Amino acid sequence: MSHAPSPPSSTPGSPSANGDRPQLILCADGGGSKVCVVIRSSDGIEVRGTAGPCNVQSVGHIPAADRILEATYKALSLLPVSYLPDGFTIPNIQQPLPPHAIPSGVRSRMASPHASGTNTPRVRPPPLSQSLFALCWIALAGFTTDADTAAFLPFISTALNTPGDRFTLTNDVNLLAAPAVHLSGLSHCVAVVCGTGTIARTIKVGNREDNLPPSPPVESSKQKKQKGLPLQDIGVSRGWGYMLDDEGSAFWVGRLAIRYVLGNWDRAHSTGVYSSAVPETLPLHTDLLEYFEVDDPTELIGIVSLMTSFVDGLTIGEASAKRNAYQAGAGRVVFKWAFPADSGVEITTDLEKASHEAALKIAKTAIEPLVDLTISALGDGSVVEPSRTALTLGGGLMNSNGYRQLLLQGLKARGVSFRDVLLVDDAAGEGGKALAAVAFGQ
Repeated sequence: MSHAPSPPSSTPGSPSANGDRPQLILCADGGGSKVCVVIRSSDGIEVRGTAGPCNVQSVGHIPAADRILEATYKALSLLPVSYLPDGFTIPNIQQPLPPHAIPSGVRSRMASPHASGTNTPRVRPPPLSQSLFALCWIALAGFTTDADTAAFLPFISTALNTPGDRFTLTNDVNLLAAPAVHLSGLSHCVAVVCGTGTIARTIKVGNREDNLPPSPPVESSKQKKQKGLPLQDIGVSRGWGYMLDDEGSAFWVGRLAIRYVLGNWDRAHSTGVYSSAVPETLPLHTDLLEYFEVDDPTELIGIVSLMTSFVDGLTIGEASAKRNAYQAGAGRVVFKWAFPADSGVEITTDLEKASHEAALKIAKTAIEPLVDLTISALGDGSVVEPSRTALTLGGGLMNSNGYRQLLLQGLKARGVSFRDVLLVDDAAGEGGKALAAVAFGQ
């Protein structure tokens, strides 16, 4: 069990009361593979740092805080020295030990699909020696309830040496709502992530002027209430994980792709119930087998079931993560054929046309649950009106123009048109801009 440290108390005039040094804000976007920290200054400079996996439910409070701190030090090292207090030092962050430096018996127990795995031996970075940040937005996968954020706050407050009232802690999905801070006339934002998994959140958008913090920070109760972002969680749709959810995600597209390949194998081995010949193998089928590096489609059953050497030496959690990422990667093969204009594929032969049709069918099957997910985020329509709502999209699959258009077409067919539709491909950066807009009026 992690014991929460005592967070630092707020000090009037901190972090920079003399006005000579630009103020700083920090935004962290943490997920299952890495955390990215963006630091912006009141005069517009932006720096970044990254560290390892940071899903707080998967890695725990202390490792998650340490990784945010590590990424923070990396970002701070890119700032001009004049932006940091006199005497502030940045420690030498130890890199993960190379495999040859770890005994083989230990290495097999700590194997991880990530470059910087959960169990990678590291030296913990020391907390910041001084308070540097006017505001912090920590957005992590694994934050679901208020209890989750309350439990983590003392750890990150201590690591960053920043009082708790300067923090906004949210799920990483909420970063997709950041662009709404810069838009006028919006009442709500529906943020939809479609990557390896899927989730939607409904966020009420307020006026950023009502949330401006004092500059420099001072400690009246009224001003404390005003600190923070004009974004309020009011609804969530799914995000329950691959065992119960994730329809429409890359994992789901990969699942449908595997079913397609196995269905072809079934057809080839069921000639006794067909009078027609076995259909010719399509390039889509061949490309999927090449991606999965198998000759026999039935080998995929063992991979999906975690019953092969594919997961040797991994814990159950690590094996599942590796399998899920591997399966999700098949979506790129499907989209190559489903949306040839996006991928630069030229369709000329009959077999290529058939591959396009088969892949597009998979994509259309996958998108329907995502349409349902997006509409569910609107509730009963009495509070959230699409005409005053922005739809913000994130996650790897939303970078596919073809798949994104299928989503918008599906919504239109159901009578739903949002006022704005925004693709957010730099969540940490957008979060940093929004926080700077609130803190500095940028």
